[in-house]
Amino acid sequence: MLKMMNVVLVSFIPLLSVSSEVLLDDGKNTMGCQNDETCAWFDGCGWSPSTPFLIKFIYWNFDPVENCCDCIPPLVVPKVSVPTWNSVGQGLCVNENGGSPRIFLGFQDSLKDCQQTCEDVHDDNLCYGISWEQKKRACVLYTWYEEDIENFRNLHYSFNFEKDDVLKSVVQASRNSNDVVDCYALSHLEKDAEPIRNDVTLHGPFDDVTIDDMDLFKTECNMKVFSISLDVRCVDVKLDEMAVTLESFSQDALRDVQKVIGNNGLIIETFGTFTIAVPPEPTPCPIVEPCLEGMAESSSTDDNGCLVVLCESAEPVGLNPCPIIQPCPEGMVESSSTDKDGCLVISCKAERGHRLLKELEARETLEHF
Repeated sequence: MLKMMNVVLVSFIPLLSVSSEVLLDDGKNTMGCQNDETCAWFDGCGWSPSTPFLIKFIYWNFDPVENCCDCIPPLVVPKVSVPTWNSVGQGLCVNENGGSPRIFLGFQDSLKDCQQTCEDVHDDNLCYGISWEQKKRACVLYTWYEEDIENFRNLHYSFNFEKDDVLKSVVQASRNSNDVVDCYALSHLEKDAEPIRNDVTLHGPFDDVTIDDMDLFKTECNMKVFSISLDVRCVDVKLDEMAVTLESFSQDALRDVQKVIGNNGLIIETFGTFTIAVPPEPTPCPIVEPCLEGMAESSSTDDNGCLVVLCESAEPVGLNPCPIIQPCPEGMVESSSTDKDGCLVISCKAERGHRLLKELEARETLEHF
């Protein structure tokens, strides 16, 4: 049986070589990436449906990611831990057996601040949750480790509590206290991380790219990006915006790829070399001179945020016309003067009073002599 198997294997090898030459000559793998012959049996990263079982058996440990140009595996989605708070009840937190982990006591401005402190020290102290007393702003942290926490006092209080326990119940804070104490348990839920996407605007021969070429353009873009960083993918091509969308879970990896493209261009073998478009320099605002003396000035900004000054001739201020002065009524004595505007001012006095004034003036004159 073993000899027969050897015969079968030897007779099958030429078939593999012939098939590889046929598939490798179809133009799909001419982007400067060296394919292994075995890649002829792969469609992307998986075996082609027509691949014989014996070929799969022989090359069971063949890695298309390392050896095949067309194999661009999807990004591995990392998990992120999301802090989640659950209200347990009113009182001090305990586990299901009434046990308590280590306690730190401090004072915070709000419930949110107390919870945030627990989240912040979780990696070093393993924080299980908090108790919060609103009236006194008292914050109790329940932890496994006793690393110092700034502005908190370690009460060294722990009993009947295992490291893997959770806060599930409460006990009355104090028999003689009417203050309300609320218990909140902290848990961490794992979920898929959100990818980071950057649209990279390009300069290049987009006139040669059509809708029918989109898949090929994206494949070749992925091959080039994949050769720069394993943690970045080219997930979209936007012909109307002349841009490609790069995706990653690492901001540093995205930055590295964009830096390489910026320095060397994005070489797409089938379509040409593309470079990152540099935004045009903004046009500087013109220097605006002030209005000439004696002109009225008003200012605003245009669409580019530049200052616009409007100068208009100032209207001369007209002199206030003097009012028409009526003569004093008959029987009254009139005296005149001018005001600050040079207008005539007439003062009217009763004649009787005027005569008395004259008599007093005359008497004063006689007495003087």
